[in-house]
Amino acid sequence: MSFFKQMITAIYKFKEYPRLMLMSTGKTAGYIVIFSLLVCIVSQIPMAVGYYRIGGISGLIRDHVPEFSIKNGKLSCESIDFSDEMMGVKIYVDNNEDVNNIDTTGLTSYLLADSDKMIFGNNIQKSVIEFSQFGSSSFDKQGLINLFSGRKMKLALLIIYGVTALMGMCISTLFSLLSLAVIAMCVNSVFIHTNMGFGGALKLSVYARTFPVLLTLIFGLAGMSNFIVYWALQITYIYLGLKNIKKQEAIILAEL
Repeated sequence: MSFFKQMITAIYKFKEYPRLMLMSTGKTAGYIVIFSLLVCIVSQIPMAVGYYRIGGISGLIRDHVPEFSIKNGKLSCESIDFSDEMMGVKIYVDNNEDVNNIDTTGLTSYLLADSDKMIFGNNIQKSVIEFSQFGSSSFDKQGLINLFSGRKMKLALLIIYGVTALMGMCISTLFSLLSLAVIAMCVNSVFIHTNMGFGGALKLSVYARTFPVLLTLIFGLAGMSNFIVYWALQITYIYLGLKNIKKQEAIILAEL
């Protein structure tokens, strides 16, 4: 059974769910990998559109970073005092003050700078950049724009973002599958009573989450989300899948 046939069957052909349970482990693994990659790629479309709309990181710097320069180990920049108490974010820049004296207690993230140094961090760790490390060289806003406009920097950022997105997808998919498999075992033991182990429940979970994930993706692209509907649909698919598997259990066991 091809990938698309597996997907179509998983979406609405409940009577053919027993056939999905007869798929080899390799084909089922291939299905979840391809499906997850496609979902991951499509889910990034709004971010990609927004990224190019603002001109990338260079455009973001050009529009939102004030003019500054670092010469002979000293920062020259207009004063900035921005705080978001709800988000716990603070940005503070003042050439005439020692930012070591700024209280960062309770802040989720912060960026502080004076003429000698920049301090940034969160409630777990912080980092300090001494401007003296630049020596006699100079650096300014245009230099920062040029830095993020280079091909190597863009490629590095793309790789970092891609790896991060893939790792997040793998973790969330694994968590979802294991959670749904446990739910499938519970539903089976209480209501359906098929002769299915955890491996079978895991395979069923791979296919049962197909439509809920696609629907959540569509809602997400439209700026909406509903956690309760997502899990309710998954459990519904698990239940319907188990009912149809129960009807043909003898055939499945014979072929397994």
